[in-house]
Amino acid sequence: MSEPTGKTFDAVQMMRSIREQMAAKIAGMRLDEERRWLRSPALSDAFLQQLMDRAAPQGEAADVASGRS
Repeated sequence: MSEPTGKTFDAVQMMRSIREQMAAKIAGMRLDEERRWLRSPALSDAFLQQLMDRAAPQGEAADVASGRS
């Protein structure tokens, strides 16, 4: 059996770091400000842009159903 090698990339740590950074940025924002911030960057990947475009109407419908706007 070979010796385990050290990690060169820790995906869990990276995800936690990004989550903490995002939480710090949106901590004091109202819901409408948060939405604007989340949708503000233009996506350079066409597939990701398609996903965002499809998700927007679904998110708006869920907000209306739950009474948020």
